[in-house]
Amino acid sequence: MSLPFDIADLEFRPLSDDCPRGAFSCGDRDIDRWFLKKADDSHREFQSRVTTVHAPTGLCPVGFFALSWIAERESLLPQSPKSRDYFPALHLEYVAVRRDFQGHGIGQYIMGRVLELYLDAADATAVPALTLIALNERAERFYKDLGFAPYAREEFGAGKRMLLPIQTALELRKSSPPTQ
Repeated sequence: MSLPFDIADLEFRPLSDDCPRGAFSCGDRDIDRWFLKKADDSHREFQSRVTTVHAPTGLCPVGFFALSWIAERESLLPQSPKSRDYFPALHLEYVAVRRDFQGHGIGQYIMGRVLELYLDAADATAVPALTLIALNERAERFYKDLGFAPYAREEFGAGKRMLLPIQTALELRKSSPPTQ
């Protein structure tokens, strides 16, 4: 099955009160629940910035992502001695594609936008890394293919902490066409 739209025509919008999220389902119960019940509060209270992704002809989002700033412990890095020092990171809290559109490159396209936002933030603030927690092995493989690497000495709940250093992000920028 092919997509009923061109991926290059997807629109990125800040989460708004009039965004119809009720029909969205990525197939992960926890992510779906967060998007439906908690994304508004997180976005409104500046805990994270939620961006919805829309096909040109559809009201319901085909995907979304949420970004926030965190202070990550350096002691989690394998090569770092145990310390109490922290480093700032842009953290990808969630990224999801509606289940009926998965497997068509939309997730990679969304991650292209996330990478652009990270590089803009790095240019403005010198933030050294983009981090995330891969919730399962499939997600971990997806992020590894994008250049992320596991970085924590320990697991975080059910997920694996992953990091994209600024140098890797800059190399990806050189080899990838920009999203709109």
